[in-house]
Amino acid sequence: MSHQTDSSADRVPSARHVHGQEGSTDGPQPTAWQLWSLAGLAAVMTLCFRWASCGESLWVDELHSAWVAVGPLSEVTARAAIGNQQPSYFLGLWAWLHVFGESEIALRLSSVLASVLTSVLLAISVARTTRSFATGLLAGSFLAIDKDAIFFGCELRPYAWVMLCAAVALLCWSSGLQCRCRAARQWWWFGLVSSVCAAVLLHPTSLPVMGPFFILSLISGRLAATHPASEAQATAASRLPLICALAVLVASVVCFGGATMQQAWSHRQRWSGFASADSWSQWLQAWHWQSMVVTPAVISLLVGAIGWRLGARSSAHRVSWQTLLVSLLPLVSAAIGITAILIAAKDYGVPLWQKRYFVAAFPLIIWTTAALFGWAIKLIATVAVFDPHQAKRSAWRLGLLSAVLVGGLCGKTLVDQGLMAQIRQGYWPQQRRGEPWRQAVSIIDEHAPPAQPGSGSVIWIDGGLIESQFMREPQSQNSSMPQALEQYLKLPVTGIYRVQEPIEVFNVYEHESWLKSRWNRQESPPKRIWLLARCSVDGVQQYVDKLKRLALSQTPREMLSTWHQDKRVILVELTFQ
Repeated sequence: MSHQTDSSADRVPSARHVHGQEGSTDGPQPTAWQLWSLAGLAAVMTLCFRWASCGESLWVDELHSAWVAVGPLSEVTARAAIGNQQPSYFLGLWAWLHVFGESEIALRLSSVLASVLTSVLLAISVARTTRSFATGLLAGSFLAIDKDAIFFGCELRPYAWVMLCAAVALLCWSSGLQCRCRAARQWWWFGLVSSVCAAVLLHPTSLPVMGPFFILSLISGRLAATHPASEAQATAASRLPLICALAVLVASVVCFGGATMQQAWSHRQRWSGFASADSWSQWLQAWHWQSMVVTPAVISLLVGAIGWRLGARSSAHRVSWQTLLVSLLPLVSAAIGITAILIAAKDYGVPLWQKRYFVAAFPLIIWTTAALFGWAIKLIATVAVFDPHQAKRSAWRLGLLSAVLVGGLCGKTLVDQGLMAQIRQGYWPQQRRGEPWRQAVSIIDEHAPPAQPGSGSVIWIDGGLIESQFMREPQSQNSSMPQALEQYLKLPVTGIYRVQEPIEVFNVYEHESWLKSRWNRQESPPKRIWLLARCSVDGVQQYVDKLKRLALSQTPREMLSTWHQDKRVILVELTFQ
């Protein structure tokens, strides 16, 4: 940090080159030591806020991921598709499971790793763009402590990796804008194309967010690009990044429009019950706008206004309008994507209105928030704090000012999202799913006869999966459930939580014809029936009463029920007296 500004400008491109505005001085880039320190802080903070949530029992969506991964490699694509998912993520998860094991922590660490890398890349991208260690730390901290980022950042689903792709795209875009070498700049754009395509292949719902970002990024890159006379004409080598980018695009389009995509998304209308929207006010609930966007924006405006006022007579102390507009680009892309998803869900009935479907917007929003805050800090610090004749003292003043503001914003975020209340109660913040499948399977195992596990017992499973709703209609005569669908509906107890008892699929709200058919298939009544259902207590109680009446009409023995779990995942033991 002891280098003079003039000499640094010879080595690092200034914002003038990036945005085409004369008179903008942003200072030297953070040193390698600062970037490594920033990466370490962001990684540790992100890991600390996710580790406590990794040991909890998997919930049903995660159980689908585990079920896909524990199966043979040849079945990964089919198992992913029956759960309405693309195979890209699950092929990687299959390899991860066979290397690191199938415990909850080992599996969720795959997502935590992606979340840590997202925080690191986001922090470095913002720090290099704004030339500020503090604003990079703000970006990494926001991603680390946000409740939704924590939830999806340690979930055994592709969403953490989608956010990582968004962070890589941001890094490639911002680096491409700052790069003066034409060949290197083209490789940065290739990285942008690849990361956007990867996000869409991981989860197609990334397209409404990453598509606008990709288009606006290309426009901003075209406007910012310069072609010095010293650069030679395009050669075969210089065309290589373009050729690679086109190849990636073509491959992505083929995969995106293939049979797997059609099969995976041919029944999305089943999800309309929980992913619909009916009001524009729901847009305000898409993100923690107040704590993560509005408050930092207001502080940035106030600080920036003070800095601009104090330095109004000096053009060297101003941040160009081009710089501010480019900094807004990720936020604008995120807003366009979220709005498009809301319109599709509200006006056209497309079941997409869930935060998980626009998680790619989270890093984009945080990037803009931190970048604008960084430019505001630079204005006030350059004019009111920095004294060229007392560089060391000024650096301490700048560091103190930045630390106070960054710490205050992070503290307010922790308070607004309820995380600070959890810390005051004496335990580390956790984002719980609240589905104790592991505990239920353990109870079943404890009650199994030690010599002959599963002897005389059967498990009836209702995982609360939408694909089982067809059982609410009368069963057609001589019809049977497709084998692939039956295996899918059994996934809560055939993945990493496995039982040895025979398994039957049922639905708490099924038509009586399904219940009678299942009961009549048995050669003799079992000694014990385990009802394992992801349903309400009232729903299970009504089903137990119906089953007792059926059993009493066909057997002379009375059926007794013992409730072992009565929250979220219900476990009832039925025995005959």
